[in-house]
Formats: sequence, structure tokens, C-alpha cells
Amino acid sequence: MRPPERSKGVSHVTSTGAWPTQPYRFYRCLLTELRKQGLEAMVILYYPTNRAPLLGLPGPVHGSRGWLNRSTVEAFQSYPLLQGWALGELLDPHQ
Repeated sequence: MRPPERSKGVSHVTSTGAWPTQPYRFYRCLLTELRKQGLEAMVILYYPTNRAPLLGLPGPVHGSRGWLNRSTVEAFQSYPLLQGWALGELLDPHQ
């Protein structure tokens, strides 16, 4: 995915779908390029939708009762910390 150019009037970028094989490498490269273009990134940790299969959850998580399973909720509580650790310096701290 090639980042958009701010000079072309782009102010926001959305990236959804399955995570690449090396997600942090992919997103670190994407966020770096967005920053070079003067674009800010906002990370959405979970985006449920009825259009996506499994409501946006990975198959094994959905198969184990998804959000009704307490371990899913407990795992998600540490997810923002992991994202911040992996991508934090590339994100706007005010989002």
C-alpha cells in the first residue's frame, strides 16, 4: 500500500482487513511514510461491523465465544499497551 500524498488533498487514511504476516513491520513502515507526508495516524484497536465475518475478531477468538469469553476481554485489556509499545512514537499522543 502506497501512502497518499497530502498535496493531493488527503487528510485521512483507513487501513482495514487481515493483518499482514509481519504486522508491526508493515504498520511501522506505513506510519513512517504517513508522517513524512505530514499526515497524522489514528489507530482504531477494534472496529466491529456486521459486514465483516466474525465481527472483526480473529477466527479462533470468535470460535471460542468471542466477547462472551472472559479471556477475550482480559487479553484485549493489554492490547492497547502492546500497540503503544510497538507503534507509540509514530502516533499522535493526543488521539
